[in-house]
Amino acid sequence: MLGVLLTILKVLGIIILSIIGLALVILLLVLFVPIRYRIDADIPEISKESGKTIKDASGFFKFSWLLHIINGGIEYPGELAFKIRVFCFTVFNSAGSDKDNDDDDSSDSEDTLDDEYAFDYKSVEGLSDNSESSESNDSFEGTDNSVSIETDTDNAGNSEGKAAIESDFDNSDDQSDKADNESDIDDNTDADSDIGDSRDEWDDDEASTVSGFIEKLGQLFNKVIEIIKIPQHVFTKIKCTISSICGKIELIKNTVESPIFKRAFALAKKHLIKILKNFLPRKIDIDVSYGLDDPATTADIMSKYGMLYPWIGDKIRLNPYFDKNLVEGTVRIKGKITLFGIIYSVAVVYFNKDVKKVIKRFERIMKG
Repeated sequence: MLGVLLTILKVLGIIILSIIGLALVILLLVLFVPIRYRIDADIPEISKESGKTIKDASGFFKFSWLLHIINGGIEYPGELAFKIRVFCFTVFNSAGSDKDNDDDDSSDSEDTLDDEYAFDYKSVEGLSDNSESSESNDSFEGTDNSVSIETDTDNAGNSEGKAAIESDFDNSDDQSDKADNESDIDDNTDADSDIGDSRDEWDDDEASTVSGFIEKLGQLFNKVIEIIKIPQHVFTKIKCTISSICGKIELIKNTVESPIFKRAFALAKKHLIKILKNFLPRKIDIDVSYGLDDPATTADIMSKYGMLYPWIGDKIRLNPYFDKNLVEGTVRIKGKITLFGIIYSVAVVYFNKDVKKVIKRFERIMKG
């Protein structure tokens, strides 16, 4: 029993170690195996004499990783679709996704057309049912004789009800006349009392208007005082903001002039240049012949090219034509990108003590 348990633990240990080893191998491959890229372009002589345009040019951008196991790119002329392949199997195609979207749109449009031109059978059935019911009602009215008898009895009952209502209405008129006479007497007595009350209310209204006028004058005086105080508040706020901005500028100046900031800036600059060099191509061969309508513009471009010649050297060659209007050339660019160099530079800058102090210092200045 113990031997079987030890065998199971041994197998589990081997499986776990193999998984960890495989993960480490994949991680090392991702970090240290570079991503290689290549850009090629061929531009024929584009001019009025040759009759060629930019559509006659050709070029491509390709990349690969780990012995072309993962590769892809884009070509011109062609679909102009960015593709990614794994072991010659396309796993991503930007043109394919666009086609799928177009198919979905077309299917949706067909569905909407079907809905618009669909025939409503239910409405037709409803119309037929209504017509049948109207015909049945007409036939029923024409054949039934008992209806007239019922209407006669109803008319008799209605005449008796009308007579009773008229008698009640006459009695109510007499009662309403008596009530109107009594209300006229009460109104006369109320009018006499209202004359005395109106005199008292006139005196109260005069007192209230005087007091309201005084209150309005006091409110107007308070508003004038507030308007006078507004420029003072605005001036104090502007003064405070200017003083705070000047204080922040002084703190930033002291921080930039400190030795800690100088060391952090030098370190960040050094590793930023390394990251840029990691992205820059290793081989560049560009040979372009050009000529513009204005010879002065052609000469101006050559003067700028001469200023950059110490840095670019023979990697980029420009051949000017002052008597022709044309563009012609070839482009060959190769390079590689290693993720380890980028991650290493970012980690060194991020975990540096001087950089952390400078970042905290700027955060405090902005919050303060």
